[in-house]
Amino acid sequence: MVKNLPGKISLNGQNSTDKSAMKKSIFKLLSKFNKLILPRYSKKDITKLSKIDKALVAYRYWVTLHALD
Repeated sequence: MVKNLPGKISLNGQNSTDKSAMKKSIFKLLSKFNKLILPRYSKKDITKLSKIDKALVAYRYWVTLHALD
């Protein structure tokens, strides 16, 4: 008989904290990639950006938000 142990253990044996740490490190890597490759929009008026530029701003925001969690 297998007992349900307290904590966050998934079916494949990995802790969910391990998964979240891996997820966070992936988002940190994406954030570094964004800093190096993608253009910066901090000094531009966001209302005057094209749709593609707005999508890039949203993507950078999404990656930054998940890298900080």
